[in-house]
Parts: sequence; structure tokens; C-alpha cells
Amino acid sequence: CIRDRYQRRVRVSTFKMKRIVKWGLSGIIFSIVWILSLFLVQDPKLWNTLSALPVYLLISFGSYSLATVSINLMTFPECPEERVLLEKEIQQANEFYKGKL
Repeated sequence: CIRDRYQRRVRVSTFKMKRIVKWGLSGIIFSIVWILSLFLVQDPKLWNTLSALPVYLLISFGSYSLATVSINLMTFPECPEERVLLEKEIQQANEFYKGKL
């Protein structure tokens, strides 16, 4: 019974799309809709807004990425045990290379 449930889960999970495929398809669909809307829009103000949309989205994505990386760096967890181990490894490497010179 447990084996059947596991096999059903595996079969369902094989149909999941990878993240790059999802983003790629989303980008292609967005591009098609954006280009079609540029051809179909009659109002010049709306056309100007639509023509600047990719630049706005690119700037927004860059700002979001910068903020995410900054916040993750500021809240990076400190590991005192790992720091001590790293300092020991650095000291061992320094002693090793002093013997080589």
C-alpha cells in the first residue's frame, strides 16, 4: 500500500516543469502579448506606456534582486563553531606553506 502511494507520487512529480522552462514560457507569452498589444493599441499615451513596460520590469527585477541579496547578507546566520574550525584550517595551511618556503 505504501509502495503504491510512493509510485503514484513519483509518476505525478515527473510531469513538473523545471523553473527555467516556466520562466522561459512566461517570457515568451509575455513577449507575444506585449508585441500584439503594441500593434493593436490606438491611443498614443497608452502606446508610450506599453513601449516602456519591459524597461520598467527590468529595473523592478534588478531592484528586487539587489534588495533580496542585501537582506540575505545582512541576516546571514553566524556560526561560531564553524569560525573556529575555519581559523584552525587557515592556521594549518599557513604552517604547511611556511615549511614549503
